Amino acid sequence: MTRISEIVAEVDQELLVKEEIREKILELTRIAVRSSSQAINSAHNGDLTTARKHLEKAREAVHQVNSLVEQHPDLKYSGLLNQAHQEFTEASVFIALLEGKDVPSPSELGVMGALYLTGLADVIGELRRLCVDCLRRDDFQGAEQAFKLMEEIYSALRYVDHPKALIPGLRQKCDSARRMIEDTRGMLTMVLQRIKLRDSINTLIRKLEES
Repeated sequence: MTRISEIVAEVDQELLVKEEIREKILELTRIAVRSSSQAINSAHNGDLTTARKHLEKAREAVHQVNSLVEQHPDLKYSGLLNQAHQEFTEASVFIALLEGKDVPSPSELGVMGALYLTGLADVIGELRRLCVDCLRRDDFQGAEQAFKLMEEIYSALRYVDHPKALIPGLRQKCDSARRMIEDTRGMLTMVLQRIKLRDSINTLIRKLEES
């Protein structure tokens, strides 16, 4: 008589436990992603106090996820962490930039390095949105600052060259970021030309009024 049935039953029980943990991770990931998104939206709306509250909720969810995978290391590289770590990184870095604070590192956020980089690449899109919002408010200086940050992040990431298996999606994100930067540069150039033209017209009007 073999022990096959006993072994199968034992493994099956282990998998049942792991499935429960996987479901809990997915639930926490949804919380982290949703809270990170809410933090970014609040930041864009100028409500950094609320943004920080959402960010803290995302942080708690990410830390809980990390604790769960520490108990089951095989789940760490299964892809379950990807979205939570990326979205939390994006929100954390974006809000730090808005507040003029030091950008947090992967270890400070408790996220994996590769996922930190892909999350960092997504910050460029949020800075593009900020740049456009600044231009709508006639805040050209703010738009220029946002654009400089876009360029700084892209310049840091563009030379990161590792296999797709190690950093999935980074090349595509950088390609998209390059197009955004080129488009934003063109937009800023046009606005600057309009500002100069407006200033020249106003100067001419004043001179005519004084003469």
